[in-house]
Amino acid sequence: MGEVFRVAIESLGYNAVAIAGVGNVPDVRQWDRIRALTVKLALDNDGPGKKLAEAVTPLLLQRGNFVKQLDMRDCKDANEWLVKYGR
Repeated sequence: MGEVFRVAIESLGYNAVAIAGVGNVPDVRQWDRIRALTVKLALDNDGPGKKLAEAVTPLLLQRGNFVKQLDMRDCKDANEWLVKYGR
């Protein structure tokens, strides 16, 4: 479903990247295009989503990114957040 959420977020005018699962963190060398940019993580609001945030955040910080985590509030995932709080 990450790819569906990516398309939904891009439809709001944001750039987005989908990571399909905790075990699929891409090689950080592929992230050169986003070096030094602010990255807002919109990961699932569950154990695996939090684990992915813990894995990805230090990698991004090491590359000079500023990292923010979307406050998922009472939502289970980015799609639900977009429905409730998106534009």
